[in-house]
Amino acid sequence: MAAEEPQQKPEPLGGDADGVNCLAYDEAIMAQQDRIQQEIAVQNPLVSERLELAVLYKEYAEDDHIYQQKIKDLLQKYSYIRKTRPDGNCFYRAFGFAHLEALLEDGQELQRFKEVSARSKEELVAQGFTEFTIEDFHNTFMELIERVERRVPLPELLAAFNEPSTS
Repeated sequence: MAAEEPQQKPEPLGGDADGVNCLAYDEAIMAQQDRIQQEIAVQNPLVSERLELAVLYKEYAEDDHIYQQKIKDLLQKYSYIRKTRPDGNCFYRAFGFAHLEALLEDGQELQRFKEVSARSKEELVAQGFTEFTIEDFHNTFMELIERVERRVPLPELLAAFNEPSTS
């Protein structure tokens, strides 16, 4: 019988050397994402001041007739816009700011909205949300509503929405 040669076990994919490279690569990707987020934060406030709607003309190519026409259509109904930072919360932030801005002028609707908002935490808990996970958000939101109730000047409301801890 011939002597059997010992079999070598194949080295697993992603050995130690590869693991180090993968970690360095992952860290480089995360660092790049952080740099991009910081650049966006420097260039874009969470909620901008009012801007003339016509600024949109500069953002879309002149030969893009579809968007140019949409801007013309918007100009027939609206005169200004506010931009928001594109961070994943921009829709909620824009909606919340616009609604509270409108409530500065409508005390009756503000009271109705405050009552509904105050009950919302208990209703969410009753639906199975953990109170701990929504409590801080709800308290911050109610503080914003109370600012509107005190009829804070619009620049103060805008400043609150541009604070990362509030917005």
